[in-house]
Amino acid sequence: SKDIAILTRLKPEMVSASAFQPNAASDLRNHLAGDIELTLKVIALYRLLIPSNPMISCSSGLGVDGQIKCLNAGANVASVHITPTKFIDSFSMYQDSNRTTTDINTLVRLAKMTNLKLSEYT
Repeated sequence: SKDIAILTRLKPEMVSASAFQPNAASDLRNHLAGDIELTLKVIALYRLLIPSNPMISCSSGLGVDGQIKCLNAGANVASVHITPTKFIDSFSMYQDSNRTTTDINTLVRLAKMTNLKLSEYT
């Protein structure tokens, strides 16, 4: 709770939340995964405390269903993976079989499923 209180005082321009996911190539590989339900509550609390700020959910490791849950909890930004396909196998974090590759087609689908709209950058 102290970290959330600090955020409200700092007034950051953007916040992020995600559940810890162990990685087989990490020293933390034997640690338990973070609590998804707690992460969703934190996302919702961030949205209530800092309503106008972008809230990114780093949830591609949770699959499309996990991303939808995070967006419905209050996240309003999804990260886009721009790692070229030929390099994906070079990064152990992409080895999770549940991880989604967030490309424009996935973003369009997520927006439709959560009644959000995509922003356009010029």
